[in-house]
Amino acid sequence: MNFIFSLFILIATVFSLFASCFDNVSESLTLRPLTNGDWLLVLDVSIVSKDLKYLFENPEDPHFFMDSMPIDVAKLYVKTKADWFEANLGFGEWKDTVWGDRPEMLITNGLSLIGCWPYLDKKVVRDHFSTLCYGLWGVTGTMFSNLVNQESFIHDVTHLYANDYENNSKRNFTVLLSSDFEDRACLDALYKLRMIYPCLCTNGLVSVLGDERFFVRSSYRGINLRVERVNNDLSFKARVQFTVPSSKLPETFGGFFPDNRIPRVCLTTSESIVNLVYPNSLRSQNYNSTSFNYMDPKSRELLDNKYQQLKLKFKEGYELISTSSELLYEVSELESRYLRVLKRVQSSLLIKVANLSNQYKKVCVHQPLPYWLKPLVHSLNVVVEYMGENITMYQCRAAECFARNSASSVNFNLLTDTMDRLLPDRFHRYLHAIINLFDPVPKLLTSSNDPLMIYELGNNWNQFGIYISLPPNSVMYMSAELSKDNITYEDIHLAAHRGQLIPAGLLLDISNLNSCSSYDSQYNFKALSSYSCNHYYYFLTSFFSQIVLPDNTMIFNVMAAVGAVTALLFGFVFNTLTKDWDKTLNFP
Repeated sequence: MNFIFSLFILIATVFSLFASCFDNVSESLTLRPLTNGDWLLVLDVSIVSKDLKYLFENPEDPHFFMDSMPIDVAKLYVKTKADWFEANLGFGEWKDTVWGDRPEMLITNGLSLIGCWPYLDKKVVRDHFSTLCYGLWGVTGTMFSNLVNQESFIHDVTHLYANDYENNSKRNFTVLLSSDFEDRACLDALYKLRMIYPCLCTNGLVSVLGDERFFVRSSYRGINLRVERVNNDLSFKARVQFTVPSSKLPETFGGFFPDNRIPRVCLTTSESIVNLVYPNSLRSQNYNSTSFNYMDPKSRELLDNKYQQLKLKFKEGYELISTSSELLYEVSELESRYLRVLKRVQSSLLIKVANLSNQYKKVCVHQPLPYWLKPLVHSLNVVVEYMGENITMYQCRAAECFARNSASSVNFNLLTDTMDRLLPDRFHRYLHAIINLFDPVPKLLTSSNDPLMIYELGNNWNQFGIYISLPPNSVMYMSAELSKDNITYEDIHLAAHRGQLIPAGLLLDISNLNSCSSYDSQYNFKALSSYSCNHYYYFLTSFFSQIVLPDNTMIFNVMAAVGAVTALLFGFVFNTLTKDWDKTLNFP
C-alpha cells in the first residue's frame, strides 16, 4: 500500500513539472447574417505555450515540449527576433454596399505581412523581415517571398508615424509592412493551415475547415496569423473568415461541418465557444450577441435552434440605418488633364479618401511609385469637400500644398537627405536641429488646415503622399500628373497588355492609432494588434498603369538578319555536300 501511494506521489510530481508546459488552446466560431442574406463565418484559434524563456535560451533543443503550438512557427519567431508579426492572406474585396458592415478585422485581397522589431538599424530589421518572409513561405505554402523582391515596396510604418507634423515622439521600434495583390488565399493555403491547427481540423470547431467547399466558394475569404510574446509565453492566434451565400446555407448548424453532422469536441482545447451576432431588427444599426458553450451537449441543442430561427428571420437580409465604416478610399489612373495623349504616355493619378465618421480624422496616405512614374509638382491639386455638397473646405495647388513642408528646411535640403542616409537614425534629430538654425529656405504662411506632403524621388521608387486632417463627413481628392519615361526592359514585365500593376499604397489612420494606445508612442508599436486596434491601416487599391514599351525594332532586325544568314549558310553547306562533283566537272 505504501509502495502504491509513493508511486502515485512520484507520478503526480513528474506530471506537475510538465503541467506548466502544456499549451492552452481555445477556439471560437462567430456567425453573423449579412444585409443581403449571406452569412459571415469567423473562426478564431488561440494557442499559448508556457515557459517560453527556455526556448529563447536554447531554441535548437529537441527536448523542448510543445503539444499544440506549431513548432515551425515558434522557431521562426525566435529566429527572426521580432516582438510580434501578423501575416494576412485574402481573396476578394469586401463590398459594403452588398454585405453591410465590415468585419472587425478587414483582410484585403492578396497577401501582406507586418512585423515589429526593437531595433532602429534598418539593415538589420530588413534582414529579419526577409527571413520571416521566406520562413512563412514554408509554413503557409504561400509566396511571402514576393514581399521582399525588387518589385515590392516595404513601408516603414514607424517612420511615417514619426514624420507626422503633430507628433514629437521618439522611435523605439521599427514596424515594416509589405503587400502583394497578385498572390491570394487559395486551397493550398487551407491545406497547410489544417496541419498547424489542433486536432488537424478533424474535431472541434476547427473542423469547419475540414469541408473546404464553403471556403473555396466564398467570394470573400481571409486568413490572419499573429505570433507574439506575452509575459514570457508564446502566443499564436489564427483567424479564418469567409462568407457563405444564402443559397448554400445548411438547414442546421451541423451542416457547416463534414458529413453534415456536429463534430466531436477536440480534446486539446480548453475552451470552445460559438457566438451568434445578429441585428436586433430587420431595420437596425445595433447588433445583439448570444454565446454558447460548445462543450456542453445541452448548449449545442440550443445553438442549433437559435441558428435555425436566425436563418429564417434574415433569409431576405436586413437594412442598416447607418454603417460603422469610417474611411472609404479609391485610387485610379485617369486620362491626362493637360495633354491630349494616351495614358501610356502621360496620365493623371487620383486618390480619394472619405471620412464617414462624426469626428476629425488624421490620416496619412503613402503611395509608392516606380521610378519611371514621376508625379509632377506643378500639377498637384488637393481639395477637401463636404460629402454630398459642393462646398469646398480647403484647396491648394502646386507649391501652395508644400507650405507646411517649408516650415523646416530639412524637407528641401540636399545635404540633409544625403546625411540621413549615411548617419544612423539616432543622430538624425541632432542634424535636423543644426540645419534648422540656418534655415536657408523661406517659410510660407501656413494655416491649421494645410497638409504635409510626402514627395521623394529615388533611384528605384518615388514616394508620394500626404498627411491631412479630414473634418467629419468630408472627402479629399488629391491628383497629380504622372510623367512616364526612362523605362527599360530590366524593370518591367513583358506582357501583351503593355502595362504593369503598381503596388498598393498605405492609408494610415493616425487618429485611431493614437486612441488605441492612449497617445503612448511606445505602446503604439510594442503591443499593437489588429485584434485590439481594428482598422488602423488600410491598403489602397493597386492600379494598372499603361506604359510605352522600349523600342524593340533593333532586336527584331538583328534576329531576322541572323536567321537569314544562318539559312543561307545552311543551304550553301547542304548544297555543297550533296552535289555530284563528277558530273559537274565532266571528267572523261
